[in-house]
Amino acid sequence: MSIGVDTLPMFPLDTSDRNRTSPFAFTGNKFEFRAVGSSQTCAWPMTVLNTIVAESLDEICTILDPVKDKPEEFHTTLNKLLQDIIKKHKRILFSGDGYGEAWIKEAERRKLANTPGTIEALAALETPKARALFEKYKVVSPVELHARHEIQSEIFHKEINIEAETALLMVETLYIPAVTEQLTQLTSAIAQMKASGIKAGMKATTDRANRIGELLDLLPAQVEALRLAVDKESTKDILTGMNDLRKTIDTLEGLTDADLWPVPTYAELLFL
Repeated sequence: MSIGVDTLPMFPLDTSDRNRTSPFAFTGNKFEFRAVGSSQTCAWPMTVLNTIVAESLDEICTILDPVKDKPEEFHTTLNKLLQDIIKKHKRILFSGDGYGEAWIKEAERRKLANTPGTIEALAALETPKARALFEKYKVVSPVELHARHEIQSEIFHKEINIEAETALLMVETLYIPAVTEQLTQLTSAIAQMKASGIKAGMKATTDRANRIGELLDLLPAQVEALRLAVDKESTKDILTGMNDLRKTIDTLEGLTDADLWPVPTYAELLFL
């Protein structure tokens, strides 16, 4: 990087990316796309991005090509073009925390789309804008695009159903028995404390047992709600049902002895 003096050593410009929370980060002299899920191949996202770039370059070349042999007019046209691009698309540039709630509100203020669900995101493949783009550059035909939407939607529904069925099986065969055993141990301890006249610790033990019992009573209704959602193949209700079950089970994990918990605890997964 030349700064007009020769007393300083050369040093690189933008040696690293400026924002690791961005799904599409600018890293010095390139962009990095970081929004692909762990079970996904990056092939299709890269196809989409490359098609978008091709369209953008096409639009730029269409404006610059007529003046490519006229240096002064070329630079004037180029400067105006770059200004217009920045003005038109400046709202997508963001250097803050892309993971926080603040960005969701900021994106809404900037009138940027926020698509939190897979099914809603896949719907973009069926829009006239997407069909026109891919057909224009002969990447995929409207029929092929429709097929991708249908196949990806079906894969998502099947995977969600498998996850829901697994969640139900784990709750009924692993977690409820473990929590019931914990409650049995606590009630037995309370009975022994009463019989021996021990009062210290009685309230804490009783409160813990009552809290476990209250949460345990929530599970049958939550299990039934999730089972109905699976039977109806309602993705929205399945996701809601699994989230409700997880909140209850996560709370119960914190109230159950680690030795009784049938799977590795969060503490074991994260710290041990």
